[in-house]
Amino acid sequence: MLEQIYIKNFVIVDELTVEFHNGFNVLTGETGAGKSIWIDAVMLALGARADSHVIRDGASQCDIVLTFDIQQQQSAKDWLTEHDFEADDECLIKRSIKSNGKSKSTINGQPCSQNLIQAFSEKLILVHNQNQHQSLMKKQFQREQLDHFAGITAEVKLCQTYYNQWHMLEQEIKQKQLHSGDHTNEIEYLQYQLKELEQMELQAGEWEELSAEHQTCHNAKSLINSISKALEAANEHPEQSATTLIEKTIHHIEQIDSKHKSIKSIREYLNTAHIHLQEACTEMQDYRESLDLSPERLHTIEKRLEKIYELARKHHTTPNELPDIIPSLEKKISDLNNFSADLIALQEKQKDIMKKYNKVGDKISRARKQHAEKLSAKVSSKMQLLNFNGGTFKIELHPEKQAISAHGKECIEFYIATNAGMAARPMHKIVSGGELSRINLALQVITAEYYPLPTLIFDEVDSGIGGHTAKVVAELLNQIGDESQVLCITHLPQVAAKAHHHYQINKSTTAGQTISRVAELTKQERIQEITRMLGGKSEVSHAHAKEMLA
Repeated sequence: MLEQIYIKNFVIVDELTVEFHNGFNVLTGETGAGKSIWIDAVMLALGARADSHVIRDGASQCDIVLTFDIQQQQSAKDWLTEHDFEADDECLIKRSIKSNGKSKSTINGQPCSQNLIQAFSEKLILVHNQNQHQSLMKKQFQREQLDHFAGITAEVKLCQTYYNQWHMLEQEIKQKQLHSGDHTNEIEYLQYQLKELEQMELQAGEWEELSAEHQTCHNAKSLINSISKALEAANEHPEQSATTLIEKTIHHIEQIDSKHKSIKSIREYLNTAHIHLQEACTEMQDYRESLDLSPERLHTIEKRLEKIYELARKHHTTPNELPDIIPSLEKKISDLNNFSADLIALQEKQKDIMKKYNKVGDKISRARKQHAEKLSAKVSSKMQLLNFNGGTFKIELHPEKQAISAHGKECIEFYIATNAGMAARPMHKIVSGGELSRINLALQVITAEYYPLPTLIFDEVDSGIGGHTAKVVAELLNQIGDESQVLCITHLPQVAAKAHHHYQINKSTTAGQTISRVAELTKQERIQEITRMLGGKSEVSHAHAKEMLA
């Protein structure tokens, strides 16, 4: 429950601390006293949008701190633990708003985003105001009310999860099917490219070897001529060849009868030179014989090089890297051949998701049907107490037009007949603001009976009613207070008299500054306040007030 609210420099509040109790609490005061300011402060602390205009004149910052007792709220503690916040029996939510428009929120002293605070607040508090009454006209809110009453919010959330998964698969399947017609042609083209490359029988390094051979073929005649002259000079000239001359040199040196060290070295050098020269001549002869002057060979090489280059250009690569294209093409063909299998796998996965969706959807449908009848009867019964004599409330379930929806297999819509003998029609077509307020109150009384929320705030829920209906509303709010903490702003003495605790809001002006205050009333002060609400300070009003409290 909401134990305490601390407000500083907010609108016309300089500094205010209010401690609330369990049960039914009312706040009353003169028109314009600022009764709704503290509700606005609660809404801001719980994530509502704010700007610097809410800061009291002359201040640079306003602060709002809400203190909740969550000792009995295990779901709230679990949420705090799940989101790495401290989870004690007491929880503090604080929001500070600065004059530059920036704000900061914390939970138990740890910084927190507004979205997270809004999500957490749903486990703690529900505010009923004019906007919330208008929400009752919306089909989404109506569905949520029924699902909450039926206790199937977890199942509906799971249903939405399956819907999201199904929808994502549907998009992927449609994308694949959109391009499926192109795959046959693409596979055929890739297979043609692969066959063309495979027929070439390309070898690693072939381009370099062919290029070198092509260059050699072009220079073959010149090379043969040069090699022949070199051979003639080295070995084939009968008298002046290098071989003949070096052999003569060796012969002359061999004639020298000397064991001098220099002569020995000369002999070794000359013998080595003779051996190397003979080896060089053999290599030159072999090389000259390997040279091919055939025009046919040159033509063959040029055609091969031309084809390799053409394929490389087609595949946007270099001739050297062309052999690496084959594995890439094979993978693309394999992936495309597996396309049908992938599509079938996606469709099977989607069918499996649909089975799960149908299972939880059927469970939701059964619960909705059962609890729609139950809730309709209960609201109709409460309506008789709230001056809808002979009126009826009915929840209609219409089959969802789509094959699958995020919230189950049916649409929910509230129907109402406000008077006896009237045909029930959709709520948004016939009810007024006051009627909405009373119907909403009936719903909340029933909901609180089955699934109580820790704290409920009602902002002038009794607007537009009086007499016997006002007394019934007071009794219903008191009844909710037996299950939950109720904080209610009211202008009706009947409602104020039924409260367990009574607070008065008043406004005063001091030194040109308007200040709003809240104070819990004693029994005697309550009598005086209810006397004022009854319209005067006469003895009759005073006695009536005492009687109402008694």
